[in-house]
Amino acid sequence: MTYSVPLPVELDTHPRFRWFDEISGEKSSIVVTAGDSWTWGDSLGPDSGDDRDYRMNHVYGSLIAKKLDRDFLNISKPAGTNAEIHDKLIYAMPYLQKKYKKIDVIICLTELAREIHGDPLWLQQELSEYLEVDTFLHDYERTMFASFKKNLIDQYPNVNFVLCRNFTYSYTDNMPKNHVEKTWMDIMEDMRPQENAYPKDVRILCDLAYTPIIKTLKSKGVYSKLKFTMMEQMASSELAERWMCDNPMQSNKGTRHPLEQGHSAWADYLMPYLST
Repeated sequence: MTYSVPLPVELDTHPRFRWFDEISGEKSSIVVTAGDSWTWGDSLGPDSGDDRDYRMNHVYGSLIAKKLDRDFLNISKPAGTNAEIHDKLIYAMPYLQKKYKKIDVIICLTELAREIHGDPLWLQQELSEYLEVDTFLHDYERTMFASFKKNLIDQYPNVNFVLCRNFTYSYTDNMPKNHVEKTWMDIMEDMRPQENAYPKDVRILCDLAYTPIIKTLKSKGVYSKLKFTMMEQMASSELAERWMCDNPMQSNKGTRHPLEQGHSAWADYLMPYLST
């Protein structure tokens, strides 16, 4: 299998800044994954640096594509946002439609609101009505899912879109019908349970989301009103990070990305959701 560039754009020379990568065997069908650093394959391969060939052949999307004998396109990058996932897929889909007869798209969403300050496309304009951050995040996610449905799922009814989460959880009443039941963390917890369960109410995890949320709440004049309601989110985030630190299926460096066993387990879980 060879690398090629199916879209009319140039790849950044630095692999961590590229927004897509492909393994092409000139098949008539393709598996597309879209996500952040977990989907990109951070921490796969040697510690000395990124081995693109190794990473691209061991990331979960590639494992699925190999099992189904398909081409593979990975639309992802470290520190990516859900808005970037949304926008890059919109850009890529017309080209994929021209080239492939069968397309499966796995959208592995990252934590909520990483994009909220710089690209507030899902931001509710009136925030003064909210009494707690959890309700605000719930509505923000609902708007986000509506955007994915309108601009991607409804636009391409012949494409199999699969929505999922890596280390955070969607609000149950927001989940569309093509959203899988378990998260990536659930799958690793099933295989490597710990004394304390991974928290099932994590919506945001790290500074990539907390910082833009706080900036936005301050700019809208509601931070003083809502800041104490963020404590529950922060507590769940801390518990989640502790769980990850004790999980041997995740890297012991950085933000605890899944290692090879974690990618393999996630690929196995997603397989039944793919078209045959």
